[in-house]
Amino acid sequence: MQGDYTFLNCQSNSQGGGMHMATYQQKPTQINCTCLFQNCTSSQGGGMLISYSGSGDLTQFAGNFTFENCSAQLSGGGLFIESA
Repeated sequence: MQGDYTFLNCQSNSQGGGMHMATYQQKPTQINCTCLFQNCTSSQGGGMLISYSGSGDLTQFAGNFTFENCSAQLSGGGLFIESA
């Protein structure tokens, strides 16, 4: 994933207000971008939620990630990462 992305006023009733990424036994994933998450809300991971299960390499982040005024009812106001 590359480029510039803006997530404004996004909302989810469950996970990842702006973006939700779930993987299972993945190959390495690279995210090299500029991302702005602004005023995003969710129960978990207000701006972004990443969920891993199984085995495999995790996601590699590069670039600039900004979380402004994001909130979550349970956990991860801006970013929530979980691994099972």
